[in-house]
Amino acid sequence: MANYQDDKRGGIAAIRGILPEGTRLRRQVVVVWLYDQAWLIDDLHERNIMRNSENEPTIIDALVGSVTPLALRKLGWLRNACEDARCSRLGVSLPNRDVYLGVNDDEL
Repeated sequence: MANYQDDKRGGIAAIRGILPEGTRLRRQVVVVWLYDQAWLIDDLHERNIMRNSENEPTIIDALVGSVTPLALRKLGWLRNACEDARCSRLGVSLPNRDVYLGVNDDEL
């Protein structure tokens, strides 16, 4: 494999995946929006990122699970990632969550 990290980023981009921030999980997960709902994808180790016949990075044999309503209510990072994944899938701009947007640097 040429470069695992580059291929992983390419595979995630191909599925319009979102890498959530602030999860405090021990593993990196990806959130995607498909069939009008959010899904979590895990197990993206080196052997699960391959190149297809067109030599493009592809995710194989990953673990996939739906996002539960309880998890959405309790986890802000997951709500944000699901919203971003939905926007990405629909081709609309991602929301700006910059808490310092419009704040003068001199006032910080």
